[in-house]
Amino acid sequence: MLKALKRSSTLLGVFLAFGVSYGMGETTPMQSVPTGITCKVIDNTGKSHILQNCNCDGRTYIDVKDGSLSYFVDLNTVRSIDVEAFRANNVEVDLKTNVNPNGKLVELSKDMTCYGLGSLGNAKFYIKNIKSIYILKQ
Repeated sequence: MLKALKRSSTLLGVFLAFGVSYGMGETTPMQSVPTGITCKVIDNTGKSHILQNCNCDGRTYIDVKDGSLSYFVDLNTVRSIDVEAFRANNVEVDLKTNVNPNGKLVELSKDMTCYGLGSLGNAKFYIKNIKSIYILKQ
């Protein structure tokens, strides 16, 4: 009985070690979460992409900086985001919202990652690699 228990625990240990090391280092794309937000993304090559269930960093809002203050802007209130200039750690964008349809220059983290579901599957892009995002009304 003791010998069988040792063999079982050894096999379990090998299985867990293999399972843990096999899973480590693997990355999978973020799944599209059901946000109901559809966006049109113009990448830095000028190509247009229509994405459903858009989100940024897994959230339905973006963290923008206006001077020394941070604001959390709901993507449902955004009309468009146009990249204007690149800074050390941020991207200056012209943000047009329902409240401010004429736009306002604010900053986003250049490493902010956005996701959506496109015609080829789950899509991922960094704000620093796009020209514009348009939130499409349904």
